[in-house]
Amino acid sequence: MGRKPIHTYVPNEFGTLSKEERRIRGEMSTILRMKKRREEKIMKLKEEISLIEKDIQKVETKFKKLIKEMNTEGFQFPKFGLILELNQTKIIEKGRFRVEYTVNKKREKLDIGTFEYVMRRMIVVSPKFQNEYLEHSSEIHDKSIMEVFRHDIQMMYWEKEYQRFVEGKRNWSKK
Repeated sequence: MGRKPIHTYVPNEFGTLSKEERRIRGEMSTILRMKKRREEKIMKLKEEISLIEKDIQKVETKFKKLIKEMNTEGFQFPKFGLILELNQTKIIEKGRFRVEYTVNKKREKLDIGTFEYVMRRMIVVSPKFQNEYLEHSSEIHDKSIMEVFRHDIQMMYWEKEYQRFVEGKRNWSKK
C-alpha cells in the first residue's frame, strides 16, 4: 500500500518502553516545545516594549522641548492648585483629585483622577506615600503629587484650550 519509511527517527530504546513511559515522554516533549514558544513570544514582546519605551521617550523630550520654547517666548502656564474633592460620604479614599487654575478671571478645573488612582501612581515614587498622606496631608505632599502629574496636567490644559480654540471660544491672536 504505501512505501516503507527509509529512516526511522525513533530510537531503539523507545520501542522497549511501556505505554505509560511513552506517554510521559511525549507529554514532556510537548511541554518543552510550549515553553520554548512562550519564551520566544516573551522575547518578541520585550523587543516591542523597548521600542515603545523609546517612542515614549522621544515624545516626552519633544514635549519638554516645546515647553522650554514656550517659556523662552514669554508664555507661562497658569498656576495650578491641587484640590481633593470629597463626595457626600466625606471619606478621603472616595475623593477625587482636581487641579484648579484661573484664566481671564475665570476659575477652571481639570480632573486628575480618583484618590486610589493617584495613590497607585505615587506609590511608585514613595511606597509609604499613601499612609503619610492620610496621616497628615500637607503642601509637601501636594507639591509632590503636582510634580508627578505635571506633564499630564499641562497636556490636559492644552487639550482643553485647543478644544475651545477650535470651537471658537478662545482667540489666541497676539494683540
